[in-house]
Amino acid sequence: MTLAAVGIVIYCAEIVLASAEDVLFVPVAALESTGDDAARVTVLADDDREQIREVTTGLYGDADVEIRSGLAEGDAVVLGR
Repeated sequence: MTLAAVGIVIYCAEIVLASAEDVLFVPVAALESTGDDAARVTVLADDDREQIREVTTGLYGDADVEIRSGLAEGDAVVLGR
């Protein structure tokens, strides 16, 4: 991204400390932390009842967190708990 102001060019850099591809992630707001790499999330089960799941987390971003185990692609995660 380049910003120009009165003939001065300012460059902004983004430093990436870690990255991952093809991972499952959920919003950070969906997590309830229970330890270093452990957390809980609430999912909506097939019968529309809420269910607490223990998950193992990985990389954190500003808004999302990697889920290494405990959820599957397509699970409906409840937000705002």
